[in-house]
Amino acid sequence: MTLVERTYQWRACEELLSGALRGNGGIALITGPAGSGKTSLLQEFVERAARAGCQVLTATGSHGEQEVPLGIVGQLLHRADLPETEAATVTDLLAEVALTWSTSPGDTTNPVAMHTLQRLCLPILRLGAAAPLVIVVDDMHLADRPSLQCLSYLARRARHARVLLLLSEGTRRYWQDRFLRADMVRNPNCRQIPVRLLSPVGVEGVLRATSAATDASLVAECSVLTGGNPLLLRALIEDSEGHWAGGRPTPGDRFADAVADCLYRCQPTTSDVARALAVLGNGSTALLGQMLGRSAEEVVHELALLVDAGLVEDGSYRHPSLRAAVLAGIEPRELAPLHGAAARVLHGAGFPQGAVADHLLAADRVTEAWAAQTLCDEAVRALGEGDLDRTLNYLRAAQTPNDDETYRATVAALLARTEWRRDPARALRCLHGLLTAEGDLRSVVRCRMMAVHLLLWHGRPGEAIDTISGLFDRDDLDEQAVTTVGMTILWLSSLFPAEANRLHRRWAALMRARPDLNTKTAQRQTVALLRRSASRGPDAKTIELARGLLDRSPITDGALPTLFTALSILIVAGRTDLAVGWCDRRLVEEPVSRTPTWRALILALRAEIMLRRGAVAEAHATARTALSTISLEGWGVALGGVLATLITGSTLAGDYAAAAGYLEVALPASTLTTPFGLKHLYARGTFYLATDQVQAAVRDFQSCGRMVKAWQYDVTGVVPWRLGLAQAYLKQGFRRQCREQANKQLRLLGDRYPEVRGAAMAVLAAVSSPEQRLSLLEEAAELLMAGEDRVTAAWACAELADALRAAGQLNRARMADRTARELAEQCGCRPLLERLNRAEPEPATNGARLASVDAYGSESLSDAERRVAALAASGYTNRAVADQLYITVSTVEQHLTRAYRKLGIRQRGELAAALDDRIDEGVNGASHAAVDV
Repeated sequence: MTLVERTYQWRACEELLSGALRGNGGIALITGPAGSGKTSLLQEFVERAARAGCQVLTATGSHGEQEVPLGIVGQLLHRADLPETEAATVTDLLAEVALTWSTSPGDTTNPVAMHTLQRLCLPILRLGAAAPLVIVVDDMHLADRPSLQCLSYLARRARHARVLLLLSEGTRRYWQDRFLRADMVRNPNCRQIPVRLLSPVGVEGVLRATSAATDASLVAECSVLTGGNPLLLRALIEDSEGHWAGGRPTPGDRFADAVADCLYRCQPTTSDVARALAVLGNGSTALLGQMLGRSAEEVVHELALLVDAGLVEDGSYRHPSLRAAVLAGIEPRELAPLHGAAARVLHGAGFPQGAVADHLLAADRVTEAWAAQTLCDEAVRALGEGDLDRTLNYLRAAQTPNDDETYRATVAALLARTEWRRDPARALRCLHGLLTAEGDLRSVVRCRMMAVHLLLWHGRPGEAIDTISGLFDRDDLDEQAVTTVGMTILWLSSLFPAEANRLHRRWAALMRARPDLNTKTAQRQTVALLRRSASRGPDAKTIELARGLLDRSPITDGALPTLFTALSILIVAGRTDLAVGWCDRRLVEEPVSRTPTWRALILALRAEIMLRRGAVAEAHATARTALSTISLEGWGVALGGVLATLITGSTLAGDYAAAAGYLEVALPASTLTTPFGLKHLYARGTFYLATDQVQAAVRDFQSCGRMVKAWQYDVTGVVPWRLGLAQAYLKQGFRRQCREQANKQLRLLGDRYPEVRGAAMAVLAAVSSPEQRLSLLEEAAELLMAGEDRVTAAWACAELADALRAAGQLNRARMADRTARELAEQCGCRPLLERLNRAEPEPATNGARLASVDAYGSESLSDAERRVAALAASGYTNRAVADQLYITVSTVEQHLTRAYRKLGIRQRGELAAALDDRIDEGVNGASHAAVDV
């Protein structure tokens, strides 16, 4: 490497070399911190001395050979060009000194040893007599004591022996024999040459010599990162290979190796302080001393050495990359105890629990009670922040052998809750621990209710009820425990309404036996009111209550069911704007954004809302995102809800293959006994209806009706099953049953749910007279256009357009048609678009549908006229007849004109009587019996 800012040092060495060439030996003691470039300077000088005709002997001190007698001298002599006999003598002397020193290492006055050392130095001095001799020893502070004695002997004779000694040492370093260093420094021929770190100007000079980039920002960053340490700077340049990514230095493997090399060149005591500081991050000398069992004075000294090397500044590493490199160089078996020591020191000094817990995570198993409690407390904090991985790490570390049952129960409940938030399928592994946990009442109730939560989620209501019942027999139940259990029972009632009845009886008996516990808290009353509203339909008071609850309540595992109930109330009340706004706000907030299960559930609810608003593509995409956020197994019974959105969305979009694929996904046990299963059944019925599997659709809609009646729930705003059943009857040709279901739906609605009323009117219009049909469709379109369900509004507008054309109101018909088309395009409703855009095909027969009608028609009508007349008599508009028979509206009108003339009637309303009242039973087979629910 090019020597930068080393002019003074180089000139001093040149002057000494010139003296040696003239016959005057000398000593140069080059002092500088680790990595400051001492070795580079010596290497350059060795080459310079060799070119000048000098003999050069080199050696390097090391930790590994510091206790090897004459290790340095041995390196020098083995490189010397000695005669064979003299080389053999030297070898014997080295062995003799090694043996002597091993028997009396502390005796520096041993005459045999001293005499032998003198004999070792004579061959070196004789080399200097032949030609100037340069002896270079790097890292003298790591030299062994006998070698120091030999070099001291040579130093005293260097001037007249044409011997130049160049010795390097670290700053603030102690030789093994301080007196020998003092003796050498006092030598009048000794010249001390300091080597300092590079200034920013020096850093710029090195960069200019090795790479093209030398802008001020790069120089500044390199200066900060390396502290001007040439070893680190060279490694940084090698990591970049001369090309600075983004104009910034990027420390890599070479940089990390250089940091390790710096520490290796220091004494072990300095390396210990460096490693302790890296683990602690920053801290006082007192804390470092406590970690290492050293005095504050010792630590201050070692920190000064690290400052000299450019690694440390103001009590901490000057750059995070330096600290990271030091940590990476610590063996795992050494790192864990350091973290344990740091945790103990910080805990004793009263530092925040978060800092202590982080060290406990990385430490060996810490069995102290304070350590376990610290980990548990930090797990609660991390869980509140949504940092699930960190929470699990804390809890796993906290699972140390502990005789405190309450503590073990607390950890078990926290672990299960954290796993549930990450993926409910993983939480099932915690079930056994929750069901068997012991301890105080609060801990036991917390564990059992968490177990109930898991059991209900995964479709095991029987086991959940047994778990709750097991708490009823405890004599130590208090108000708080009863409130917790009561909230869980309310959730059970909404999730498994049919299963909850047997538990309600036991709960009522407990309240009668323990009237002191029957305290109706505001929380329980609020939740109960929301549940009743969800089952009976919302009123203004409940809507306002739901809004307030959503605005002020944070998301927790316990509050989530109640919050979702409040959202459902807003949805069925037509305030989907508020519901979507709440979802969107929560999705970007912490901890929801970092909690997969919460995020998945909110996304699923948002997808359902968007589907109700007619945003089919957005609903489908959002539901897909929700489904992929956690595993399929993790969805539990809620899988039925998100699949219902996907099935319905795919059906409305005309992607029947995708809908069929979603129907093939297996649902967990008991799903079909939950509201999620109800939605799934309704979605499946909708799919069957759209794909002409009408009887299967009837069965699903009837099953929905039976479930709702058994639960005594009003779910019209969510699952309008009667409308589905009416549409299925209409498609089968059962006009009377269709009319009955539509009318019943309208009677039950009253003035609630205007969008459902509009949909019911549109269905009823299909089986009404032309005059009633137009009036019903106009009112239906008005109600639906005022709402948010764009898909149903689009279909109603299309039906209205047909009715208006049939009534001769062509301008209004075109407007209705245009509105239907625009809405269908916005929603991505392909089936409706295909109907609106269908070109005129060849007339097709529909014998399967009209075979039995033909038997009741007039013999004077042709087959085509009878088919058209039968459908028109059943309430179909001309457009609907055209769609059913795949002919144009103009062809329908021509057939009807001829049918009127042959039947002797003047208007559409007389068709049914003319064809016979039995047409209602004739459509699609009189033997097909409809089942009313």
